[in-house]
Amino acid sequence: MKLNATVRSLRGKILCPCIELSLTLSLLGGQSFRWKQIAGNRFQGVFKERVWTLWSDPSYLHYEVQSQDNPPLDAATAEKSLSDYFRLDEGLQELYKEWSGKDAFFKKTCGEFVGIRMLNQDLVENLFSFLCSSNNNIARISSMIDKMCTEYGTLICTLDPDRIEQRTLNHTVESFRDVCKQEPELENKVNVQPNEIIGNKMKSSRNSKKIKTEENDEMTDSNRRSTRGSKKVATNGIGKSKNFVDVKSEPKSGAIEARGRGKQQLSVTDEEETYKSGGEVKETKNKLSKESQNSVVGTKFYAFPTIQALAHPSVEAKLRQLGFGYRAKFIQKSAEYIVQNGGKAWLEQLKGMSYEEARQELQKLPGIGAKVADCICLMSLSHLRSVPVDTHVYQIAVNHYQFNKLATKTLTSAAYDSIRNFFIERFGNYAGWAHSILFCADLKKFQTTSTVATPEDGKGKTKKKGVKRKSSQ
Repeated sequence: MKLNATVRSLRGKILCPCIELSLTLSLLGGQSFRWKQIAGNRFQGVFKERVWTLWSDPSYLHYEVQSQDNPPLDAATAEKSLSDYFRLDEGLQELYKEWSGKDAFFKKTCGEFVGIRMLNQDLVENLFSFLCSSNNNIARISSMIDKMCTEYGTLICTLDPDRIEQRTLNHTVESFRDVCKQEPELENKVNVQPNEIIGNKMKSSRNSKKIKTEENDEMTDSNRRSTRGSKKVATNGIGKSKNFVDVKSEPKSGAIEARGRGKQQLSVTDEEETYKSGGEVKETKNKLSKESQNSVVGTKFYAFPTIQALAHPSVEAKLRQLGFGYRAKFIQKSAEYIVQNGGKAWLEQLKGMSYEEARQELQKLPGIGAKVADCICLMSLSHLRSVPVDTHVYQIAVNHYQFNKLATKTLTSAAYDSIRNFFIERFGNYAGWAHSILFCADLKKFQTTSTVATPEDGKGKTKKKGVKRKSSQ
């Protein structure tokens, strides 16, 4: 990426019903750490060295993308990137139907968690992101990735949030009016006024109260408690579906649980469309020198660092200074290993390996154990049968599939493989994708709760709705 390059903005939409893609569940469910939910039920993040702003209505996935592509990015290329990233070539409703036929607990659970897609992520970014994830939570992982990109990545662009927000909100209302023309019954259900459709949602999110939760991390050696502030998550569509998660306000960035993928122990702290259409291209000059970066007001977006940048010997000390702890050494040493063993060639050979071969090769890197290797295989190498086993998956296996509870706080290799193989046998080549729906359903932030009094202590007791802890085969 060149400095002082021209940053171009492209807008468009692709046909993708809400039931086929939930932006909330797919982007904030612990797969990627570079997405944030912003005003107006929009999501902003970076992939392929481009800054994407995404939002949806009942029928379309809308996008605005800023990039330095030369020649300029066109609508067909942008939509192909989105289709690949969300795996939109896979018919999700058919997959849900297949998985429901194989598993009674999945069938009971999936109705409230539709639209969860397995992201197809960049291998380098995914690998180093999950190196940050052991004994960690999504808020802290996201913060680490932001710091790493700011320190070692290159600036893509600086966006004025107020300008983009207003433009996107206006476009959202216009898009909804277009949908109403095709589906007149929707117009009778919703009063299409900008201040009422968008403004009130923004107002309610600003006035919403934080909900404090506590979760005991049973699988860590220290067995420490973690209290995190969180907000309920906003829906990703204007129209509501009875099968869609009905939530009311926007969370702060990263207020969703992360998958901690440590090397030796299981440890996760609870934190809580595709037809082408034309896009309008706009050009703006963006000075990317360090001096000009400091003078520009707005949000800065950086590309993910190269392996060469992370392999420099000075990286470990700098990352420790930035709060990465012991993970700093794993990041620098893993980057160094990849460079010394061929760089891009080493990464390319992973893509040609079988699932088990790639899994073993990845574990040669410092800090990568079975869980991180399975995450990388699932999310970046298209081994959709790969099942990463973390605290949530372990608890699902114990509570719903009659696995015995371990006496120790760490997961043995035998127990890990037993749970992993069970899900692979149950769901087949898409086991990793299927298990991710159960994973999201187990996250507290995607569940509704109610408080009832108990006669034993007379105090309020929180009950979960949706996912019941009963053995089910």
